[in-house]
Amino acid sequence: MPGITALIFAKYPIPGMVNTRMVPPLTNEQAAALHEACLRVVWERWRRLEGLRLKLVVTPDERAEDLGHVLGAGADDVWTQGRGDLGARMFRAVDRSLTAGASGVILLGADSPTLPQSTLESAVASLAKHEGILGPCEDGGYYLLGLRRRCPALFREVLWGQAGVADQTRARAAAEGLDLFQLPVWYDLDRFEDLERALWDVPLTVDNADPATLALRLMLEACTGKISGSDTDG
Repeated sequence: MPGITALIFAKYPIPGMVNTRMVPPLTNEQAAALHEACLRVVWERWRRLEGLRLKLVVTPDERAEDLGHVLGAGADDVWTQGRGDLGARMFRAVDRSLTAGASGVILLGADSPTLPQSTLESAVASLAKHEGILGPCEDGGYYLLGLRRRCPALFREVLWGQAGVADQTRARAAAEGLDLFQLPVWYDLDRFEDLERALWDVPLTVDNADPATLALRLMLEACTGKISGSDTDG
């Protein structure tokens, strides 16, 4: 039976084009490096889950191959996002995956590297039992959306980046008769204030973290001026 395809939507880390809500206090270069560090963690964590086909879906299109090289992704596992608003690009990738024979599709971004491992595993298991799954964010958006069938209404005329996206998605799923299972509420790394919180959720030592996670930990410490949870001098 065809497995689930996980689609990681990502931007190539161009300074001034990613994590712009964190600038200042971060510089454009720091914000771009942070985005890449988060993406590496998300890619590695989802890549290790069994029963998944992982695809990197990149914007801008002309940098897709470059970002694939950064993560060590195979050419067949790197897609371009193409034109249109976020909803159009997401639905196009969902449709492509289902047309290729995927039993389900999970959409996620690069800004939730601190999701508990139990949530990742629950997402995969839950999509085998439900037509859809939703991972809501504390800010009213969502960190994850999973589908086993096409549901265009979830992607059309959505006010992306605003607080009502998760509620709008739930309402439209109900109107479409979609069985939508809700995962635990979590948070994205959208604002500078989120970075210090993330320090509590990123493993500190090599005993319980892979290299990508340790690199993210060091990046968070550098960005927040915290070292191992303590204030730095100055």
